[in-house]
Parts: sequence; structure tokens; C-alpha cells
Amino acid sequence: MAAAAPDASVTLSAEHDRYTWLPLEAAAARCLPQEVGDQIRAVGDTLTR
Repeated sequence: MAAAAPDASVTLSAEHDRYTWLPLEAAAARCLPQEVGDQIRAVGDTLTR
């Protein structure tokens, strides 16, 4: 599981205008194309082994 401190600073690039912290599955479900969400799930699977 990945975690960030409650007071962690987030720096956005010009490509992004906002962010939100989500559980892995909720984040993966928002990703387009679907392959990106699948990659996030695969990383999550690797981290939880």
C-alpha cells in the first residue's frame, strides 16, 4: 500500500488542473484509456504481494 502524509505537498504540472487522493480501484476506474487503469491495478497487485 502506498501512503502520503496528511500534510504532503502536491505539485501539479501545466497538464493537470487538480488532484484527489483515491483508493487504487477508484483511481484505476477513472483512467482512460482502460489500459492505463489496468497498469495501475498491476502495480497495485505487485505492491501488495
